[in-house]
Order: sequence, then C-alpha cells, then structure tokens
Amino acid sequence: MLSYIRQTNPRKVIDATHPYATATQTRIRRSAEQLGIPCQRMKIENEQEAWRDVVQWVENPAEAAAVLSRLSEANILLAGDYRNLPHYASLLRKDHLFCRIVPTVEALDLAKKVGVPETHIVAAYGPYTRAFDMLGIDVLVIRDVALDGGLAECVIPALERQMHVLMVRDE
Repeated sequence: MLSYIRQTNPRKVIDATHPYATATQTRIRRSAEQLGIPCQRMKIENEQEAWRDVVQWVENPAEAAAVLSRLSEANILLAGDYRNLPHYASLLRKDHLFCRIVPTVEALDLAKKVGVPETHIVAAYGPYTRAFDMLGIDVLVIRDVALDGGLAECVIPALERQMHVLMVRDE
C-alpha cells in the first residue's frame, strides 16, 4: 500500500474499502500518515447490514459441511442451532471443531453424542467474542435467523477478527 500511494502521489487518500476490511483500512491509514498525505474514510450507508455482502452464503447444513470439509486445518466454530451438529460432526476433524450451544441438557447430550470433545463445547449465553478469542477460531458457521437483532452482533466481531463467516440460509 505504501509503495502504491508513493507511486501515485495523490493529494488525498480516500479509503472506500468494505467496513470489515479492517486490516486493509489500517494499512491505508498508516501508509498515508507515513507519507504525510491526508486520509479520509468513506462511510458506507447502512453499515450494520453491509456484512451480508462479505459472508459466504450456503443453502443448507449439508452444503456448509461440504465447504468446511475442505478447510482441514481451520478452527471452526459452529454456532446457533445445535440440532444441526450431526450434519457437521461426521465430516470434520474433531480436533478443529468447536460448537457454541445453549447450555441445555439436550444440546450438551447431542454434542457429546456426535463426538464433539467436551473441551470444544462452549455452552453459554452472551457475546461470541469470548469464544472467538479463547479458541483461535478461523471460521464461524451460523444460521441466518433473526436473533432479536443480534445476528449482526455475532457476525461483525467475527469479520473484524478477519474470520471467514459461513452463513447458512434459514430453512
């Protein structure tokens, strides 16, 4: 970025990158600062919904599992509907599979039944960011459901951490 800005020699740098391209935004801002060139961040309308354009959409859990099976070394957090765990558990490496489920007996029993190691089960309410940061998650898998307006609150922190988000369309 520094080399490009130096080469083009603009009077001003305007950052119009996607709202969740935070690493790129940082490189742009630092490069402009280093060269003493003013930098302005362009605000995108309706940023709260902009995440829908950068997640990877799949139609169902089977399609999601197929995508995930190609990410053999990624730490994957399955979030949301615990009833879909069987779609994933048989195809994915258990040492890289984590699930965030509601802390109910049914959810815990199913996670154990499909072979998710107990140390890879996050049975909790509250912010996803705790699980992201503790477990070194690379990929978040979540269903496109109305969580009382909370879906963006799950997805945006994942994108800000440069995670790949796989969004399963609500059935």
